[in-house]
Order: sequence, then structure tokens, then C-alpha cells
Amino acid sequence: MKLNLDCVRDILLCVEENTGVRKYCYFVDSTLDDFNHRGGFEVLDAPDYQKKLMENGSVEELIYHINYCVKADLLSQINSSTGYKILIADLTPKGHDFLENIREKTIWDGVKAIATKVGSKSLESVTQIASNVVIEIIRAQLKKSNILPFI
Repeated sequence: MKLNLDCVRDILLCVEENTGVRKYCYFVDSTLDDFNHRGGFEVLDAPDYQKKLMENGSVEELIYHINYCVKADLLSQINSSTGYKILIADLTPKGHDFLENIREKTIWDGVKAIATKVGSKSLESVTQIASNVVIEIIRAQLKKSNILPFI
């Protein structure tokens, strides 16, 4: 499956909004063959936040990108006793840092435009681009405010 960085950003924003101290969020993987044949297990409906994320894509794409975020150390997953329920504890420190750099839509759009122009849309490249964009914005603000005129 092709990496969709908009989906990654949406997942990070969703997890940040729906987790807290001892408050986890979960996603339901209804693509599993035995999802509807869980004799003795409670079959959960997808939570509203998952349904909202799926307005932009399929459950397969969403689950793929959630797993990608876990493997990329952006999300902290909790092992679940059911295979179809993905429990997420929170963003990792790396996930928080990345999200803070791409939170603003105008910055995110600029980062994606730069990534497209240079021809690299890997998570590592986009993370570096986002960090550099934020650094340049900080430099411009410092110059504008004359706090550090030598920059």
C-alpha cells in the first residue's frame, strides 16, 4: 500500500485528541476474516473518531497507517487480547514532536509541497523538511522582532 502522509497526520491528531492519562483509544480492524465470527467475544463497533477518519479512505488504509505509525515509533500500542481491536495508549515523544511541526495546516501544506518538489515523501524526509520549515519560520520571526538581528 502506498504511504499516505495525510492519513498519518490525521491519525496523530485523532490519537492526541482521544487519549489521556489512563485513557486509551482503540481502532477496530473489521477486515479480519473472523471479525464477525467471534463466538463468546464482544464485537465492537468502530468508535466515532474512527468512522470520521474513514470518511477519507477505507478501513484497510486506516489500519495499515495505524500499524505504520506504531512501527515508525509515532504511536504507543498496547497489546490487546482481541486481534481485531488495536489499543493505542498515546503518541510517543517522536510522534508528539512530528505532530507539533506539522499541526498547522499551512505549514503542513508547505511541507508536502517541498517534499513533492524534491521528490521524497518518506516519513524521514518529511520529518526533516518539517523541522527545517519550522526553524526558518522561527528565524524569520526573530529577525522581524529584532531580538537577534544578526541571524
